[in-house]
Amino acid sequence: MEKMQGEEKKIRESLEKNFKNLKAQGATLYCWSSGGADYAKEIAEKLGIVDIFTAFLPKPHMLLDNRNINNWNQSQGVTTQLKGRLYKG
Repeated sequence: MEKMQGEEKKIRESLEKNFKNLKAQGATLYCWSSGGADYAKEIAEKLGIVDIFTAFLPKPHMLLDNRNINNWNQSQGVTTQLKGRLYKG
């Protein structure tokens, strides 16, 4: 259990560092969740990274753009694949 908590702490710290670096480089960052905008913000607050994001949104059912999402020049998707382990509250 202790090892898992240490790994989760490292993951959180790494994500926070990467998000802050992106923000410092001028990136516009949005946080969304299938739990809704309020839930996304609540988790970001608990993780101490709320100030990194421009806005909090409900997870969209569809993204519409004239370009394939895989070809967005200045955007990237990040997934933690932690399945609820990023924050335990």
